[in-house]
This record gives sequence, C-alpha cells and structure tokens, in this order.
Amino acid sequence: VPSHDTQGLQWDWGAWHPAGRDIVDEAWEKVATIENFWEKLEVLDKEQVDYAIDRLNNHQNINVFFITARCETRGHTMLRQTINSLKRIGWTDPQVIPSHTKGPIARSIGLTHFIDDKIENSVEVSTDSPATKTYILHKPYNQVMNYHIKRVKRLEHFVNDVLKAANR
Repeated sequence: VPSHDTQGLQWDWGAWHPAGRDIVDEAWEKVATIENFWEKLEVLDKEQVDYAIDRLNNHQNINVFFITARCETRGHTMLRQTINSLKRIGWTDPQVIPSHTKGPIARSIGLTHFIDDKIENSVEVSTDSPATKTYILHKPYNQVMNYHIKRVKRLEHFVNDVLKAANR
C-alpha cells in the first residue's frame, strides 16, 4: 500500500510542458476571474465521454459521482457550474460532491470504482478507501507514478470494468 504522503507528487507539468509553477499559478488565477468557466469548458475527448454517458448514465445498478476540487470562479458557484456543464454534455442527474479530499468521500459513500488523472487523488483514494478499485487515466503529465494503481489509456476501459462489476 502506498504511503498517503503525496508531497512532491504534483502533476508533472514540467515533464511535458515548459510552463513553470509561476505560469501555472497565473493561469489558475486567470481562471478564477472568468465568469462561469466550468460551465463553458468543452470536453477534451468527446468520443470517450459519450461512451461513458451512453453506458453509465441510466444504468440501474450504478451510481455515478463526480468528486471535484475545482476552484470557484466568477458567476454561479463551482457546484452549480459543474452540474450545469455535466447536464449540457448529457448526464441526466449528475451527482457532484465538492471536496479537496477524495479518499474519505470514496470510503464514506462506498465507492466501488474511482478514476482520476491526478496522481495525488488516486493515491489518496487507494490509501483511504482500499476497497475502491482505483484507476489513473493515462496523460502526459501524470507519468511520475510507481504505485499499484491500474493505469488506463482510455476512459472506456474503466467504464467496461465498472459495467462488468455491476452486472455480476
């Protein structure tokens, strides 16, 4: 079991992009000034998200939760923006939980599966909620990981594992 100490495990932006910490911080400061930023955000991989929505949205044995630590921006609350965004792309009743700690949430709601692209979140969930099958979505910025967390290159692989478990 990996240590819960994720200090120094930050997304490895520098390994794939020359932006320094100051540029990344400046970008997040700019995001906070954009009205309803999260509501307007476009899906990066529409095909994969549509695959997940099509298979999980109304499955009778699956509850989908979006645990997010997004920052507040101008306009609606982050929670309202996230719900509106998820509805806009096709989720019928998105269950959004705002939290900077995802492990205790996963444990408390009995989450069976969890996926994230942020190493710290996957490590925290795998440590705090050992019964949760934890995944990391393969991205260029999250390569500095040597934990026993299943890495998937496509969201559909995670979705298929969730469906297999739900249909047992």
